Amino acid sequence: MANNNLFEKINFNSDCRNVAEYILNKFPVFDLERAMKLAKYLILEKNYSKMAILTGEADEFLAKRSDMQLIINNSVQSPNEKANEVKLRTKKEKVSKKDIQAFAGIMATLILATSILGIAYTDRMNEALVKSTSQKIDVLASEVPIKNDMIYNRSELTADRIINICIDNPELFDVLIYDSYYKLNTHRLDSFNEIWNILQTRLSNDDSFEPIYSKISNKSFLSYVLNILMINNKVEQNSKEYQKYVELISEFAKNPTYDAISKENRVVLKEMLQKYQDLGLALYKESNKTIVNAVNEEMGGRK
Repeated sequence: MANNNLFEKINFNSDCRNVAEYILNKFPVFDLERAMKLAKYLILEKNYSKMAILTGEADEFLAKRSDMQLIINNSVQSPNEKANEVKLRTKKEKVSKKDIQAFAGIMATLILATSILGIAYTDRMNEALVKSTSQKIDVLASEVPIKNDMIYNRSELTADRIINICIDNPELFDVLIYDSYYKLNTHRLDSFNEIWNILQTRLSNDDSFEPIYSKISNKSFLSYVLNILMINNKVEQNSKEYQKYVELISEFAKNPTYDAISKENRVVLKEMLQKYQDLGLALYKESNKTIVNAVNEEMGGRK
């Protein structure tokens, strides 16, 4: 048995080395250490086979990581770089009343156009911030050490990554929960309920996590979501809306699977989780700076 484990480790490390060499050749922005970590992440968490990676199936994922690495590498201003100075014009010139009226008309048109374009621009910026922050969380997650002699299922791996990131940054717990939940593609509620149960068990066994555990102690995942909505003034306690959510949570507690939820309460669940999803932008914005700093520390970047 011991020999089998040894051979498995040797084969695993050999596969990772082959994948890392492929990554280095195709995406030279990475160094060997980073390429090895990405190789382990793709094989252990993303469930790619070595052959799948070597035939390009993970190239889209790696290309995004490569772009992010370039952004991080170029995000620090050169010490010798100088800001361009623009001199102000100080000479006054006479302006006719006709020109002023024409200018006012142009400005009115511009203001209207800007207000419309500004909304679209803000939406795009918000979308970019959410995507960028979520990708950086992926970077942090991929840096969490994995013990090769332990067998993880996906739920255990997700729970461990949340816990390990929270060791240094406990304030990221809420955004990590949100990000992890919405990265699930199928059977989201049932899958995350399993992750939630693992988190409760593991966090309860370590006193150093008391500030985090107090958020989830004796709470189901849906209870936690309702609490987050109340904290962020999305739901008022004792309102009819609140009462509907409490009844949903009570039903779910009796048989915690999505299929067991009544048709009426599935509508309530969708409504409550839509409020939770809408909260995402605020969570990403609040956490962005901490996440960027954590990524820079992990990847050796400068703040």
